Amino acid sequence: MTFSKEVKEEISLLDFPNHCAKSLLSSYLKNSLEISIIDGEIKWEILSQSPFILRFIYKLLMQLYDVDKEFLFSEKKMPKNSTLYKMIIKGNLNKIEKDLKLFGNEVSFKKNCCSRAYVAGLFLSGGSVNSPNSKTYHMEFKLKNIELKDTLEKIFKSINIDSKLLIRKDKYILYIKKSSFISDILKFMSAQNSMFKYEDKRISKDFSNQLHRLNNLDISNLKKTVNAANDQITCISWIIDNKKEFEKLSEKERNFCNLRMENNDLSLKEISEEYYRKYKVKISKGSIFHYIKKIKNIYENRIS
Repeated sequence: MTFSKEVKEEISLLDFPNHCAKSLLSSYLKNSLEISIIDGEIKWEILSQSPFILRFIYKLLMQLYDVDKEFLFSEKKMPKNSTLYKMIIKGNLNKIEKDLKLFGNEVSFKKNCCSRAYVAGLFLSGGSVNSPNSKTYHMEFKLKNIELKDTLEKIFKSINIDSKLLIRKDKYILYIKKSSFISDILKFMSAQNSMFKYEDKRISKDFSNQLHRLNNLDISNLKKTVNAANDQITCISWIIDNKKEFEKLSEKERNFCNLRMENNDLSLKEISEEYYRKYKVKISKGSIFHYIKKIKNIYENRIS
């Protein structure tokens, strides 16, 4: 089961009071409803890859309205061996249409929880979210018309969610890439278990990636330290072999040369600490850098 299906099934197991059920049904039906006339009778068709969701939508309709209990699922094979299910409902449709304002642009919420249900309905009808184990974070809502797009953007803005818009095949697609925003939306839709799972996987993955970056950084710094030390040793070796040049150095500079020859893998900070341990004299990294610069100048001038 994909993570998207897990989220949708969790939402479908929630209990919604009547005012929230109306908001969820309104957004879901506006985004997925097809109207047909069969044997002279108007009927509604709803398509979904999840019979679980269709049963949930039918349960909410029965919770609020006197819908004809006769309905059916017809299967249509889709690419990638998935199945598309169609549910046909009939009876008392005019009342449902007016009560849910299905064909109007007016959208209002009695309570704050109703906007949560509205977003949940849109996710059930056209939403998807990548698994937190994926390389990238991605959540999107495929929307049938601009009114749904405007309403969802308004809700996202009210909870400080930054979404981006893409138009594809006459569909409006609002998508979110930031992982913290995706987590906030899961929580907003009351998909708490999915949110906790998402956060757990996200934190674990981010920690692993950060650790990997730090390891790479440590290796890179170690290579730089070793390369720099090798360059210094080349210069120091030449100066030591030329005793007159070595004797021109100060005592601290000569001590540094001897210390570096004995420790070719230490950083400047570690050299400073070792210098104090061995000679009981404190020298800064800046002083060591000055010694190195002087030694390199002597070496470069002598071989030029």
